[in-house]
Amino acid sequence: MAICDLKRDNVYALAAVLLLVVAVSVFASVISNSLQPEKEDASKKPFYLGVTYCGSSVNEACQLVDKVKNYTNLFIVQSYYLQTHIDELIQVCDYAVNEGLDLIVYFGAYHAQENTVTSFLCTAESRWGSHFLGLYYNDEPGGKMLDLRLELGNITKYEDGGIKQIDKSIDTSISASDNSASQYKETYFQKTGVISTETTESLHQNNTSKYFDTKTTYQLNGTIQYSIENRTFNSAAAAVYSTALLFYHPDGSVQDENGIYVTDQGDITQFTPYQQLWDSRPIQTYSDASKVYTDGMQKWVDFVKNQSTCKVFTSDYALYWFDYEAGYDTVLAQLGPNENPKQEIALVRGAASMHDKPWGTILTWKNGTDPSSLMSGDEMFENLRLSYQSGAEYAAVFNYSPDNGAGLLQDEHYLAIERFWKEIIRNPDITNNIKMQTALVLPADYGWGMRSVNDTIWGLWQPDDKAAQIWNAIQNHLDSKDGKLDIIYEDSAAQANSRYSNVYYWNNTT
Repeated sequence: MAICDLKRDNVYALAAVLLLVVAVSVFASVISNSLQPEKEDASKKPFYLGVTYCGSSVNEACQLVDKVKNYTNLFIVQSYYLQTHIDELIQVCDYAVNEGLDLIVYFGAYHAQENTVTSFLCTAESRWGSHFLGLYYNDEPGGKMLDLRLELGNITKYEDGGIKQIDKSIDTSISASDNSASQYKETYFQKTGVISTETTESLHQNNTSKYFDTKTTYQLNGTIQYSIENRTFNSAAAAVYSTALLFYHPDGSVQDENGIYVTDQGDITQFTPYQQLWDSRPIQTYSDASKVYTDGMQKWVDFVKNQSTCKVFTSDYALYWFDYEAGYDTVLAQLGPNENPKQEIALVRGAASMHDKPWGTILTWKNGTDPSSLMSGDEMFENLRLSYQSGAEYAAVFNYSPDNGAGLLQDEHYLAIERFWKEIIRNPDITNNIKMQTALVLPADYGWGMRSVNDTIWGLWQPDDKAAQIWNAIQNHLDSKDGKLDIIYEDSAAQANSRYSNVYYWNNTT
């Protein structure tokens, strides 16, 4: 009995010692973890969370850094003022990096400030190193293609002594001009689908200037309106004008400006044949529009990449696929005005996945034209959480005010960002390292806005007979998969079968 009691006492003593060791170890671990940052979970992808600064004050920008530096790791300088005041921009960037934040810096894509961008890139890479994540270059290119102007726009490109410019406005959708010493040509693409071209050829000799102007308008019903004007200017005589207006019809007939048909074969042969005129329409197909868009955007992206190794970012609210096609490294899909954030995420994630690039989201106003229409703190938290758990590597909150440089974010929004940082990002059980198993494939080059079933295609065409079927397919798949699918395009369909377990097509084929 005594021996048993002794053994039992030794067991109790050993247990007590072990408990003490465990307690000391746990206490030491708690102290250690409170002094050092948490280790990144191996199952997570890198993730950057930040806010934008859009004002014009170095002090305000630094105050914003101080406000968010404990629960973000990214600072986005998106200031129109600071992009033209580089010394002050550098002060802001220095402060953000010194406070432990990484940087993305915005510049508009304007030829007038290309030298400024070049100079800044040289400074950024040597000054901030890996803390400089990249250049946010140009904003909403896809959205502008659909709604405002194509910012190939305000591109002036010199080629062979000539000037080519493409612009896009609310009224005419897109205008493209080609200017050389002897010819000026401008093409207008209206949202109704009407296309018109204006050409001026000039000849200058012996104190005389001659101009030959033509305008061709291609109507939806197939009629072509063709006007001709000759202008001669001589320093010793008054200007001389001669004009003619003709209407070509698909049946081959031609009317003059008085509605009288030109029937004399000797006269009609002097005019360009109908089919030749009709076939000369620029941007006749969705593929044409896709090429114009991606080629134009790629020129801007290449401008950055030809002189820097930094990544090129943009944010957009449509046509993400074609932004990646143009060469952007990361696209931030705008969540706010979109009624279905899961659709936007499926579109941008699918585009990024098929181009082997990262993606992210940026939270904007609920009403895309009203800065005061902020989402609530709870809505902000849910959109950030959805982005992260859908696989994003970036999430940002757009903080802008037309009157207040410090932005319109309130305490509830900052608290939501901090809550997201602590409850989601820092939670080892929640990951952003996910991969979709299902893809929905849309037609190649189908630049449809997809904000509603009535949205335009490339900002040039009204919805075609595929639109309603595609809309229904998207909504049905989003509902049935709870948003867990990627939306991609047919030009990558061959790769899709190796990436996804389930591949569906917009026209119900599998």
